[in-house]
Amino acid sequence: MNSHAWKVGADRRAIEVPPSFSMPFVTVHKAAFQYQCTRKDIGLEDLNSRIVEANGRANTFFSVIVHGRFSFMKTRAVIKQHAPYPTLEQVADRQAMFLANDVEGTMLGYFTPPVFNGAAMAGFHEHFLSDDHTVGGHVLDGVLEEGDVLSQVFDTLVQHLPVDNPQYREHDFSADRVQEALEKAER
Repeated sequence: MNSHAWKVGADRRAIEVPPSFSMPFVTVHKAAFQYQCTRKDIGLEDLNSRIVEANGRANTFFSVIVHGRFSFMKTRAVIKQHAPYPTLEQVADRQAMFLANDVEGTMLGYFTPPVFNGAAMAGFHEHFLSDDHTVGGHVLDGVLEEGDVLSQVFDTLVQHLPVDNPQYREHDFSADRVQEALEKAER
């Protein structure tokens, strides 16, 4: 956030990660958010539906930032993995869950239209970081007490694959049930 990358661990601590930090997947873009609206007393599902509606772009990729006070926030963080790496389903079964009430912070998310399900998980993928960095992670549920909604639409999707990684090149993904595992992990 604000050109800084943060990671929330299973111990709930949010730490700023150095540029040398590597991840298996990341979504990035140059920020050019536009103010969309202010919302009050709205649950996550309704908030997300209204954001899509207000954008008028259910078939377009976009990013959203919601900054404000959340009366409730439920997040999760996965536990650090080591080789031999567990499956996504196994990781999801061992994730750490966090609950917070009356917390000020920023929710940043990406929306993938259903037609592109597979290139990314269809729907919203959102993360939260409190202003004081004591609460964060992948958003599972929440209630926005009051906050500003900003969004940014994208007309391009670029994916870079680890083509120089022998494990990636040689792995047979056909038996991995990737879509099923993603749906379970994201919900």
